[in-house]
Amino acid sequence: MSHKVLQTFQAHSWRICFLNIMLLCAFPLAGCGGSTPSVPVSQTINFSVSPKTLVAGQQATLTATASSGAPLTFSIDAQSNCTTCATISNSTLTATAAGSIMIDAVQSGITIDGVTYKPAEKTVTVTIAATSTASALSLDSEEFTVPQANGEVLIAVNRTMNTSDAVSVSYATKDGTAQAGTDYTAVSGTLHWASDDSSSKMVTVPIATGATSGSIRSFSFSLSSPTGLAVLGSTQSSTIFIEESTVSPSTDLQYDFSNWSLTLPIDSSGGTGGTGGQEFPVETITSSQLLAGFTDEFFYLDEDNNLIFTTPSNGAVTPTSSHTRSELREQYNGSNAIGDYEWDNTIGGTLHASCRVLANSVNSTQVTIGQIHGANIPIVMLQYRPSFEDVVAKIYSGTFFTSSYTLTSVASPLNFGDTINYTIAYSGDTLTLTINGIHSVFTIDRSWEGKPIYFKLGSYSGAPNTGNSSGDESQVSFSSFSVSH
Repeated sequence: MSHKVLQTFQAHSWRICFLNIMLLCAFPLAGCGGSTPSVPVSQTINFSVSPKTLVAGQQATLTATASSGAPLTFSIDAQSNCTTCATISNSTLTATAAGSIMIDAVQSGITIDGVTYKPAEKTVTVTIAATSTASALSLDSEEFTVPQANGEVLIAVNRTMNTSDAVSVSYATKDGTAQAGTDYTAVSGTLHWASDDSSSKMVTVPIATGATSGSIRSFSFSLSSPTGLAVLGSTQSSTIFIEESTVSPSTDLQYDFSNWSLTLPIDSSGGTGGTGGQEFPVETITSSQLLAGFTDEFFYLDEDNNLIFTTPSNGAVTPTSSHTRSELREQYNGSNAIGDYEWDNTIGGTLHASCRVLANSVNSTQVTIGQIHGANIPIVMLQYRPSFEDVVAKIYSGTFFTSSYTLTSVASPLNFGDTINYTIAYSGDTLTLTINGIHSVFTIDRSWEGKPIYFKLGSYSGAPNTGNSSGDESQVSFSSFSVSH
């Protein structure tokens, strides 16, 4: 190639290269400070509704994901034959009426890390059946009672109306005055029926048989969240009353009721509100009744054979008192007995007892656990005072309602539940009190000489018998007691 030809070729080559460079800069693919234009790409949506068939009142869960990873929104398609048959909140659909609706899951388009995704949508059809075509799931009764001694309660869940589809329902217990873990065992779960299964399903709730409180306590059992073509029937919840077993104190031979009667805070109707406008417990439980096995919610043996006296603050009272009581009253029948099974200072008497105070009214500073009583007022009342953590002796100076009294702390400190071993001894003009080994001696006013008196023990509330909150009470547990003369 001649030198001239070579120069011509080189010149053309440089011109071609320059044109290429110019073209690249004018229409960049990459380089020259430019970038590749973004081309929108498609995205896919996975969308499901569970369940897809339901009835008014039921809910369905909407689950959807976009291949872009971007968030979606849900809405009722305007082309649905019923756009008001359901509502949507976040990812929950609530059926409100029968009909067929289309649910849209929409991703309206988005650019992520330089990649632009086209809008995408997917639709799922949901059928809301008429309530009349659904199964009805319900309980037998709104309330029923089970004896504690049964150890369990069986609760039937019934299926009626349409039974052609598979359905289910959830159930659970809930505390009332009965406490799970103490009075019964909490249960929860789901019951299932197959297609054409119309049988009743049974749920067992265990009932505690050990501890007794002498009262009726309750809890509830409820149905919820039916699935499939099912609705809750007319009885969706039941209250179960546990009729707690009480053990007769007479079954424990350490307690001798031969010379005792019992005064309770109940009236002639068995209630605690009095009768005929007067709140007098007009019926006294006799010694014969006690020996025959009398027991109730205010007087019973606990699981450790302790004798329990329970005194509701609101209740019937004796004619000379405005405070409720669950107390044994001595019936002295010695050959030298005077008055109404009573004795006097010349006969003398001693009461030994061991007790624990388990509860005291919030409207009272004390509860009386033992006393010597006369025709009108006591000689002495032995009282436990929670706020002072002590036992106090309330000693009256005379035999009349107007008589003054003194208060003397005779033992401390004593907390709720501590054992109180006490002795009340009276003879002549001398009263001797012994509390957990601590002795106190008092001289009694001579006006008590020859006056009929008797021992009492149990739970005598210091609260007024009206205006207290429901459930307010005093309670004393005795493990032993005895009297000698």
